[in-house]
Amino acid sequence: MYARSWVSAVLACAVMGGSSGLAQAAEPAHTGVVSKNAADYTPQLVATDTVPRPRVDAITADGSTTYAGGLFDKVTAGGVPHDRSNVVAFETSTGSIRTTFAPTFDKPIRAVENAADGGVYVGGDFTSVNGVTRRGLVKLTNAGEIDTAFTPPFRGGLIYDVELVDGHLIVAGNAGKKLMSLNPLTGKDDGFISKSITGKVCKQSGQCAWGTTSVYDFTIQGNRLAAVGNFTEVDGQARSKFFMLDLGAPGSTLNSWYYPGFAKECTSTHPRRIAYLQGIDFNPSGTAFSVAATGQIPKNRPGDIWYHRLGINNEANTTVCDAIGRFNVSDPTTPAWINYTGGDSMWTVQDTGAAVYVQGHFKWVNNPDGYASLGIGDKTSGAPAERRSGIAAIDPQSGLALPWNPAVPTRMGGKALEATPSGLWVGSDSTNFGPEKHLGLAFAPR
Repeated sequence: MYARSWVSAVLACAVMGGSSGLAQAAEPAHTGVVSKNAADYTPQLVATDTVPRPRVDAITADGSTTYAGGLFDKVTAGGVPHDRSNVVAFETSTGSIRTTFAPTFDKPIRAVENAADGGVYVGGDFTSVNGVTRRGLVKLTNAGEIDTAFTPPFRGGLIYDVELVDGHLIVAGNAGKKLMSLNPLTGKDDGFISKSITGKVCKQSGQCAWGTTSVYDFTIQGNRLAAVGNFTEVDGQARSKFFMLDLGAPGSTLNSWYYPGFAKECTSTHPRRIAYLQGIDFNPSGTAFSVAATGQIPKNRPGDIWYHRLGINNEANTTVCDAIGRFNVSDPTTPAWINYTGGDSMWTVQDTGAAVYVQGHFKWVNNPDGYASLGIGDKTSGAPAERRSGIAAIDPQSGLALPWNPAVPTRMGGKALEATPSGLWVGSDSTNFGPEKHLGLAFAPR
């Protein structure tokens, strides 16, 4: 996901000495939804002949420096263009581009995380950094140079998520063990997370997925880690698409929490969409989490669909397909709620306590009976679907859309949300945030 650098800053002292477990670090809780009027000072991407559809797929922000990564070769701030190769650093409060930070990457970036010493960890599917072979994960100094002391324990692969928490650099993707805990200074495996994560992958339909077994996203709150991906087993236990770990001395153990509905298929049988759980985030108190999903709503299996009007009377093991679903840590049997788009993907989620923000390439929410975004809504209760373009804020209690609606026109849909105490960073492939031009990057203040 998108590194929670305010946690890293609080826990930076642990980097040198290490730690046997994770601190009870809370996410920034907001008291209300963020503004629909994005800040005017943030940098914007520039569409070029080389990269005609630029995007931001990863953001990490602290009080002084924000890093944004994705696919782009030019950015602009204050009307001044800057050549940048898939990553840019700028002053958080002013948007001023850091002119001394201009590393080059040969392929897109999927994850960024502020380092405790002022540098940044960068993950993706790149193979070259500054003309030097570096595969999947690299640590850069604040001048954009490769930190040669940091050497990860794998020689290739794709990294989707990186987070620095309490002296552990936790890395997810399809490289190495799929989910690893590394020493933040050396990049060596510190043994804190050592799990066998396996999956059946294929190029045919069925209970498998396209590509290499991967952990797509994870979230940490207190001593729990929850992860999603296209795996089917963890430590020899059936865990299709989701697992939870308990973290502590001397390492991690597999939690028994599992919702059986995660193992069900959605309507789509395309291998790229079968592994449909894409994003995950705990709420600030750690009592619940939400997952963002692709996969297409099961229109021919109405019992698999969760309806707000039925509440606890819904059938067991309803599916989170092209939806955002919320689950209580105290109950692995029943969703707190599921909110469907009606047939369009949701990629990423961020829970601030006041709202569950979600991004994707959807056009509707509150749409259990709709299919392919027809906007039908709940036909029995007569409640219509709500029009939302690319981004939505969901009420954590009711599971229905809040009035907040900046309307973000998308192609693929945004994959980066980063909440800070000051607001919400939004990274996407959109040209706008509301009526204003914000190509690829916007900040919605509190």
